[in-house]
Amino acid sequence: MGLGAVEGAVHLQPVEAQERLKGLRPPQLVDVRTSGEYSRGNIENSKNIPLQELESRLGELDKTRPILLYCMSGHRSGLALSILKARGFTDIGDIVGGVLAWRDDRLPIKS
Repeated sequence: MGLGAVEGAVHLQPVEAQERLKGLRPPQLVDVRTSGEYSRGNIENSKNIPLQELESRLGELDKTRPILLYCMSGHRSGLALSILKARGFTDIGDIVGGVLAWRDDRLPIKS
């Protein structure tokens, strides 16, 4: 399923991501948008770690569990994938198109 710039990363369409989040072992869901963007609507059970704070907050993530990232459109989550990969995280992925694609697919947003 890997498509993009970060080798080994999984890029999921919103519906695929939602299915994984409902699974028996859901990934850690991390929103890398700003706290202001996050407060205006986010995907349920996500943790907000803005991209600019990611490196200083890596200790909040469990390297032994999968991590699924998202942002507004996919650009910042791609940068976050690169950061995590460089720091030794291996089971990582992102939601293609971010919150915009999630909303376009009429998936639930928590406000």
